[in-house]
Amino acid sequence: SEILDEWNEIKQTRNILLHAGGIIDSNYIRLSGVRARGNVGDLILTDREYLEYASGTIKSLIGKISSHFGRIL
Repeated sequence: SEILDEWNEIKQTRNILLHAGGIIDSNYIRLSGVRARGNVGDLILTDREYLEYASGTIKSLIGKISSHFGRIL
């Protein structure tokens, strides 16, 4: 689903920031798929606009998970 693809790219951005000094590598490209935001060797962009997008995506995903489990319980 689209939101899971977005979540995956956010997670891969986190990995690049923590483990690769913010420089995009082939793992980021491979694991982010069509959501990849640059090329190997580029510095990953994490400006205010991206952080707001990421925050909104995470909140939406949490809402969907909570709603799903609310129906089960």
